[in-house]
Amino acid sequence: MWYIVFSALFSLTSAAVFYAELTKVESFRERLVRAGEWENYLREKEAHLQKFDKSESQSTLYDYEDSEYVINITIGTPPQFFVVLPDIGSNIFWVVDKNCPNCEYPPPNGDRFDPSQSSTCNETGKTYHIAYGDGSAGSSGDVAEDVLTIGDDQNFTVQNTAFGLASYFHNFVGASEIFHPFDGIFGLSPEQDANVSSPIFTMIEQNLLDQSIFTFYLQRRGHAEGVPAGRLTFGGIDEENCGPVIGYANFTLPSWYYSILVDQVAYKDIVIKLETDNLARIDSGNAWIFVPNEIFNKYIVDVNATTDGSYYYADCNATTDPVIFIIGGHEYEVESQQLITDPENDTCRLYIGSGLGLGDPFMRSYCHVFDIGNERIDFAKPKA
Repeated sequence: MWYIVFSALFSLTSAAVFYAELTKVESFRERLVRAGEWENYLREKEAHLQKFDKSESQSTLYDYEDSEYVINITIGTPPQFFVVLPDIGSNIFWVVDKNCPNCEYPPPNGDRFDPSQSSTCNETGKTYHIAYGDGSAGSSGDVAEDVLTIGDDQNFTVQNTAFGLASYFHNFVGASEIFHPFDGIFGLSPEQDANVSSPIFTMIEQNLLDQSIFTFYLQRRGHAEGVPAGRLTFGGIDEENCGPVIGYANFTLPSWYYSILVDQVAYKDIVIKLETDNLARIDSGNAWIFVPNEIFNKYIVDVNATTDGSYYYADCNATTDPVIFIIGGHEYEVESQQLITDPENDTCRLYIGSGLGLGDPFMRSYCHVFDIGNERIDFAKPKA
């Protein structure tokens, strides 16, 4: 399924700054819950985990169950179309091979890459393997190189982009063949793989970008499906949607993911000072933020939350004080409207959990500028 949005989804803003619009989709977890299959899926997942070595897992994402933002891409000549998840928690870019012999089901949108139909495809003879989150999902296969276009327009291409041709992928489908809402993973983490680098490094190596940075701007869209929900900008800051930088945090290379030090987390009169080795992972594929347990317990009481075992729910009009993350001495607030969302039967879902992590509610609250060259993430307030 090629998500069509009636606006200029892709634009060349200068010789070396370009962007692709992000599209909001219903997450895998939401699809399973709505179909009454969530518990069956969890049982299947647990059975698989009993057989899997979790030490092999390389991605921070928890099996993409809560991923909600995708982009359109093409690969090859003539172009073959795919919907992929931009993932700052993994480093490998892959789509499903046309001749996948071991795939349990077709990919979610029925799109597979056929190397024989691309005059520019080069099969390298290399292979890749990646496991995600807790190890219950993964992908492996051969590595090819071809022309990549990001977005809906054909104005910007990246030549000789390495990508995985998945001949095996596990747990990207749940009970009753309910699929994830994407055809592949577009890895953007700072770790380079010997056989298949992240596309961001290919762009940098080919001197295609003004600066070695990319910017995430996310919008809150609730249950809306297939609508514009932000922008992914390569080579510069998204000046149309993001204000001036107000602070930053360093990350360390090499790393499978972007993790930063959080000094304190506060909510009302609760202030939790964190240890210096407590790293929070920034995760574009997770619909939640995670906070120390004391804050989580206070928050769900304050908004009178209830649970059905899959989600916490609260009145859509419930408001409370923001959760504050203190990073590098700067306060970053996440308002309740970012955490109480997705209306359902006169109530809204609550996207806060116990732990430490910065998912979509934090990323919607601040534009994130991932500066590869300076090994830091800059934060800016969205303009709207």
